[in-house]
Amino acid sequence: MKTGREAIELERWLSRQPEVLSFSGTGEASLLVCEILKAEIGGPNDDLARFIYDENNAGKISRENLRAEIGQHLGKPCVHIRSSQGHRLRLTIPHLNEVVLSQEDGRGFLLSPLFIAEYLKSRGLTPVLMRPWIEQVIFSSFDTRSERYQDQLWVLRNNDVKRFASLVADGKVVLQGMHDIVAHIAGARQEGMAYAASVAKLIDRTLTDYFGASGKGNLPSHLVPFLIGLILDDLTQMPFYESETRAAAVRFLLETMPDLVSDPQAPLLLRGFPQKMIGVLEVIRDEVGFSRSALGRAVSELFDECRALIVTAEDLRRTPQRTARDAEDESPAPISRARA
Repeated sequence: MKTGREAIELERWLSRQPEVLSFSGTGEASLLVCEILKAEIGGPNDDLARFIYDENNAGKISRENLRAEIGQHLGKPCVHIRSSQGHRLRLTIPHLNEVVLSQEDGRGFLLSPLFIAEYLKSRGLTPVLMRPWIEQVIFSSFDTRSERYQDQLWVLRNNDVKRFASLVADGKVVLQGMHDIVAHIAGARQEGMAYAASVAKLIDRTLTDYFGASGKGNLPSHLVPFLIGLILDDLTQMPFYESETRAAAVRFLLETMPDLVSDPQAPLLLRGFPQKMIGVLEVIRDEVGFSRSALGRAVSELFDECRALIVTAEDLRRTPQRTARDAEDESPAPISRARA
């Protein structure tokens, strides 16, 4: 991230923007996206790296050898990606070439936020930035270069699925990180996103009824919505457009959500993150073997585990070796969002 006066000016500009910011291609918006992408490239949050190969010997380029710098493309900020070894680079997934531009010498790529935004608009979709998410990523203590997004508790604590569902329901696509570009934007189709939007509207409506105006509750009440958010994330990725099994799973989870926490505003805490959530995802993502009965069994096991982790403040006071802060800051097991 830029330092000194430039960083202060960017943060000040961002603070004046609405929570959901339509991407207009302004210098500040493009520059913020470029700063995020530059920090991600070659690190644990670089979803593009696994598709970058050496054109000459077909070998995969190690992400540690990838280098990035912010430059200009058609007078607007962009990110240049090159190999430290000077390799000629190629992408192994064809539809990525729709949004990732190759440099003329073949020895690198360009990521232009403005170009990618126009790509989305040409498909009837609206590119947006999320101010709170950008603030968390580049204007906080979080280190994009060494820490993984999927290991953080922000999404669970903030109940971000509510925001995400609202965006998807309105045909809006977040454009600010490598996961967004690789998993959601490259190959995007309006009809696939329209199906996801119909599911997102149900999610948004149901969560509004469940949580009320605040859109949030106690931490245990966020567990099922967190899982639903991962499934909705799948539905907005091209390989999983119009997945009926995922849509069915969302409906099932929305129906059973109150069975775990009937009152989302009750003073409940969480002693840890449930590991059986991974098993539920595996059932849902098994397109061939999926069945409602198998999902029901997996969810029942998950709820049993969750109930053992849900406590009151009084419970914690009787267990001095743990504190409420410990319970709420328990990091979840890594659950990858990217399935492209």
